[in-house]
Amino acid sequence: MPTTVGRIEETVLEKYGDFHNGAGPMWCFGSHTIVRSGDTVYASMVDVEPEARPLCNAKWQLWQRQDGGSWGKIAEQQKAGEREPCPIALGPGGTLLLSVSTAVSPSHDNHDGTTGFHCLPHVLSFRIAGGILPEPKVIIPQWNAEYPFNEHSYRGFSSDASGNVFLTHQASDGSEYGQAWCYRTSEGDWVAAGFLRFPMRGCYPAAAVNGKAVAVLAISDEIEPNEEWRSFKKEKTGRDWDYDFRQLFFTWTPDVTAVPFSVPLTIASVDETCGVITHTDLLVTPDGDVHVLYIERNVYHDFVRERFFPDLPLSVSLKYVRLRRGCVVERRILCKSCEKFDNTRAETAVKMGAPVPTWAVFHATGAGRVFLVWNQTDNVASQNGMFLRQIIPQWDTTAISLPVRTPLTQFFAASTRAGCLPDNRLDLYGTAPGEQVIRTIHCVVETDQAEVTR
Repeated sequence: MPTTVGRIEETVLEKYGDFHNGAGPMWCFGSHTIVRSGDTVYASMVDVEPEARPLCNAKWQLWQRQDGGSWGKIAEQQKAGEREPCPIALGPGGTLLLSVSTAVSPSHDNHDGTTGFHCLPHVLSFRIAGGILPEPKVIIPQWNAEYPFNEHSYRGFSSDASGNVFLTHQASDGSEYGQAWCYRTSEGDWVAAGFLRFPMRGCYPAAAVNGKAVAVLAISDEIEPNEEWRSFKKEKTGRDWDYDFRQLFFTWTPDVTAVPFSVPLTIASVDETCGVITHTDLLVTPDGDVHVLYIERNVYHDFVRERFFPDLPLSVSLKYVRLRRGCVVERRILCKSCEKFDNTRAETAVKMGAPVPTWAVFHATGAGRVFLVWNQTDNVASQNGMFLRQIIPQWDTTAISLPVRTPLTQFFAASTRAGCLPDNRLDLYGTAPGEQVIRTIHCVVETDQAEVTR
C-alpha cells in the first residue's frame, strides 16, 4: 500500500488573464507543462497581455522551483504572440525545450473582432545544466512539406530520457485535417517527418516517444454530423456550430525513421449516444506496452439526453486501455458514476450514484512502479478529492487519499513522456474550479518496499 509524505501546495500564478481566444491555461492537455530535472521543477505558464488583440494575445513564461524553495519566474516572452499554452520537455545535454507557435503576420479578421495569424512553430532550447539559463537557441523543425500553420496549433510535444523529441502540429492538407510531425534525435538532428491522417479531424494529440518508437493519441474534433442533433443544439445554444469529441484514435510505429505509422485504430467511441471523450494521459512502459487513460461521458449535453435518450441514465467513467504492438489487450473501468432515476422518471433533480471522475494521470516511480493519480467529485467528503493507486507491477485493490486543501480537477504531472526520469517525487500542475489560479502540488510517494529516488 503506497503512502505520501511531505505534501506541499503552492500557488504559481495568482490570477491569469481572460484569454478571449478560445484557449486557456490547460488547453494543451495532450502535452504537459511541468517537468522535473534532478532537484529542480520547471513549469511553462502562459498569461494574457491585456492590450494585445486576440487571437495571439498570450505570452509564455518559464518558472522554476528548487526542492525546499519556492516558485520564481526565470524567462518570459517579450511581447504577446501565442494563442495557447506552450508544452515543455527535457532535452539532451541538460536542456529544457519549449514548444512555441508564434504569430508571424495577420492572416484575416474574424467577425467577432479577433484576428487570425500565420504562425511559425518552433522549439526554444534553454541550457539548464549548472543552473544557467541564457538566451534560448531557436530550433526550426524540418517538416516534409510547407504547411499553412496558424494560431490553432493542436500540437503534441514529447521526449524520452535520452532526449529524442517528437513534435506534431496541426496542418491543413487540402480539405483534410491531420498532424504534420517531425522527429529529432538526441544528437539534435531532425531525421524523419510526415503527416498523420485520422478518420476525421484529429486534434489535441498526446504523444509518447521511446527511442525510435512513437505512439500518438488524438480525439475526433468535428462539427456535429447528425443533422437532427445539430438542429436541436442550435435551438438551445444559438450557434451554427457545435464541435464534438466522440472518438479516440491511436496510431504508432516501432521505428519512426523506417516504419510508417499504423492505420489509426478507434479505441473508444460514444458516437451513437452523442457523448464526449477526453483523453487525459498516455504512458509507454519499458516492455513497450502503451497505457491510455480517458474520461467518457455517454451523453455530452443534458438537454440532448432529455430529447433523444430520455430513458438513458447519464454516466461518467474513467477508463483504461492497454495496447501491445498496436492491439488492445486490456480494458478496465477504473471509476464510474451513473445517474440514479426514480421509479417514475419524474422531472426532478437526479443525483449521480457514485463519485464523478474529472481527470487522471500516470506517475512512474522507481523499481518499475506506476501509479494512477486522479480527482473525483462527490457530496461525501471522504470520497471527494484526489487519490493515488498503484497499477504496475500489479493493481492495488484500494486507493489512498491525497489530503490536499484545494483538489485540482484538471492537472498535468512531470511525466516520463516529457523526458523526466521515474521519480518518487510527484509534481502536479493544474487548476481548480471557480478560480483563475495555477496551482502545484508536490509530495513523495512511498511504498512498502524501499525505492531509490532518481
